[in-house]
Amino acid sequence: MMKPSKEKSQVRIHKATNGKYVGEIVWLKAPKETNGKEKLDKNNPDPKLQSRKIMGLQILKDFSYDADNDEWSEGTIYNPTSGKTYNCYMKFENSKSLKIRGYIGAAWMGLGKTAVWTKEETVRK
Repeated sequence: MMKPSKEKSQVRIHKATNGKYVGEIVWLKAPKETNGKEKLDKNNPDPKLQSRKIMGLQILKDFSYDADNDEWSEGTIYNPTSGKTYNCYMKFENSKSLKIRGYIGAAWMGLGKTAVWTKEETVRK
């Protein structure tokens, strides 16, 4: 389990049946809107996906492990707050810190944002 910065959510990253790595939201600090309804993917640009629940949403998709660079690459990260999807790679800085870099275009262009997520052993309640 990885805890994104600011402790608003927790993401479980695992190897999918197709051999690629994915990650879905398994805990939200605030899982409900102020009206008490579950948070939905309302900012998604595809109207058909705007009714998806944020809880359980797969935000990391299609990562392959690159042993030469000791990183997971060729994947995407989805930001439900903005409704945007970015190219992405991930690399452990140490046994507890995963550096995640989402970017537009090619990684070397410098158009992106880096975050560090902290590894946790259990799903929060």
